[in-house]
Amino acid sequence: MGIQDEIKRYTLAEYLEMEEQAEYRSEFYNGEIFKMAGSSPEHSTICSNCGFALKLALGEKGCRTMDASLMVYVERINIVLHPDITVICVPLERDPNGTNLVRNPSVIVEVLSDSTQKYDRGNKFFKYKMIPSLQTYILVQQHEPSVHVAYKNKNGSWDFDDYFGLDAVVALKPFGVSITMAQIYEWIEF
Repeated sequence: MGIQDEIKRYTLAEYLEMEEQAEYRSEFYNGEIFKMAGSSPEHSTICSNCGFALKLALGEKGCRTMDASLMVYVERINIVLHPDITVICVPLERDPNGTNLVRNPSVIVEVLSDSTQKYDRGNKFFKYKMIPSLQTYILVQQHEPSVHVAYKNKNGSWDFDDYFGLDAVVALKPFGVSITMAQIYEWIEF
């Protein structure tokens, strides 16, 4: 049997303290810390566009739209994630462990990159589904006008819609509003 490096484990409090001082974002999962990939100008533009479009569409319903600096805590599995965009449509529920840590997102948006696409579509979505307040999960492609929307139906299970092309209108069914692909992809060249 060979010598193995022991994985350093951190408490949630230690992670939050390090995250405040860090030069890069990371995610926390059950004691382990994982550095997140950097961003491109396209990724950043799409995030800004989505955040603005969601604010326009959901603001009148009392929803707040927040950027990636906000952290979402999934207590059930002891994980902290940094969604690209978080929308909260109910009173904000902060986690007592940190002021920048919330528990009750209504909408989460992830802008896909080559390095995160598989995780965002699979295991990360599985983790997000454990948040009782989450109603809609939106995945946005960077390299083509393509958006995948997962939403919780009235039975509590998840349904899916796909949208393609700059003329498409993305329905946010649980909220009765929509945003356009043109809004999401403004300034992006394919």
